[in-house]
Amino acid sequence: MHLEISRNEPLPPLRRIPRRLVPLVAPLVVAGVAGTALGLWLDAPGPFTVSAAVLAITGLGAIGIEIRTRPRRARRVITPLPETWTVTDDGVEVRTAESRKVWNWALVRSVSTHADRYRLTLNGTAHVDLPRPEFPASGALLDDFLRRRTLLPPLSGGLSPWSRR
Repeated sequence: MHLEISRNEPLPPLRRIPRRLVPLVAPLVVAGVAGTALGLWLDAPGPFTVSAAVLAITGLGAIGIEIRTRPRRARRVITPLPETWTVTDDGVEVRTAESRKVWNWALVRSVSTHADRYRLTLNGTAHVDLPRPEFPASGALLDDFLRRRTLLPPLSGGLSPWSRR
């Protein structure tokens, strides 16, 4: 098996929107308002001083969470280099003008398919995103190769490593 896949730029990440912890801000604001209302309702000594302190503390906490969880902007622009992926019987290799990286098939634990890529899972946590070939015939050849290596489930019937029997 020898299949080459060329791309002018790397694959985009699967999760495009960064996760934010904004829901943590809402309980702080509610706690600040509740503390202020409780201080005013109990007619605490210096209720405005107490309520101002509670609001200030929760407000600063909310601002701190907002600053820490805000998506960071990239400071420098990196021009992506064209990539050439090579799939062989020995493993997967990616080459650019500046680097070369090889993964042996013994490292690959499983493969999941996506619309534009194969995600090769290595040792449980690390993964490599192998782009799908542009031509359907090459894609079918790669699918068959991964099925023969028992990294993808079979197309039809029969017992396989994925069956629960």
